[in-house]
Amino acid sequence: MEVICYDTNLTNAQAETYAAIKEYMKYYKYSPSIRDLCKIRKKSSPATILYELRMLKKKGYIDFAEKKSRTIRIIKEVDYGSY
Repeated sequence: MEVICYDTNLTNAQAETYAAIKEYMKYYKYSPSIRDLCKIRKKSSPATILYELRMLKKKGYIDFAEKKSRTIRIIKEVDYGSY
């Protein structure tokens, strides 16, 4: 999924991960696991997703507990669109 992010503080990869989290939570009503995000983002390594999650957390967009499944929470709302 290609994402147009209206927040210049996020990289394209971070914006795509953020959008994937939001869409997953909207559909399933709970947060995705790292493996779920790997499937959605078509990444083979969970390390890539974990790095993006840590950067989103550092920037204040999400929060999650390390080494616990499905603990992602949205802290800061971002406007985005897809193309």
